[in-house]
Amino acid sequence: MTYCNTRENPVITTGYPGMSRISAAACCELKKKFDPENAERAAVLLMAELAGLKLDSQIFRRKMPQNLRCGMALTMTGEAGSPLGYKYREYSFLLSGKDENPATLHRRFAAIRAGLPREMFIQISSSRLPEAVSFVNWECKKTVFEETACYGAFVTAGIMEMTAQLCFAP
Repeated sequence: MTYCNTRENPVITTGYPGMSRISAAACCELKKKFDPENAERAAVLLMAELAGLKLDSQIFRRKMPQNLRCGMALTMTGEAGSPLGYKYREYSFLLSGKDENPATLHRRFAAIRAGLPREMFIQISSSRLPEAVSFVNWECKKTVFEETACYGAFVTAGIMEMTAQLCFAP
C-alpha cells in the first residue's frame, strides 16, 4: 500500500490478527491505560489515507482552520460499551468537510465510506501513535450535504456520522 502521509510512518494492516490469549483482568488493564485520544488520532490517519488527503493541511483532527474553504475534520463525539463484549469499546465519530467543488467533496466522502472495513479488523500504527490501534465494524450512520456560504464563496458542506469498535484483545 502506498501512503500519502509518509512523514507519519503509517502502517495500516487489515485482517484478523489471531486470537488473543490475555485474561479478562489483563484486558481490563489495557482498557484502563488506553488513551481515547489515540483512537481519534488513528481514525484521522485512516480517513486521510482512504481519501488521499494530507494530515494537517487537507484533513484535521477536531476542527479545520476557520479560513479554509476546502478541507475535512474528524472529531470523536462519544464512547460507549460495545455490543461485541468486554474486549471492545465503541467510539462515535463525526467527519465534516467542505469544498468549493461539490463533486470533490462527494468523492472524498464516498472514498472514505467505501474504504471503511465493515466486518474486518484494521490495525493502524504511525509515529503519532504510542501503540497500534485496532478497529473493527466501522459503520456509517448518516451522511448529509448542504450548500452554504463561506468567506464570500458558496461551498458544499457535508457531515458523516460513524461508529467503530476498538478492539483491545481479539
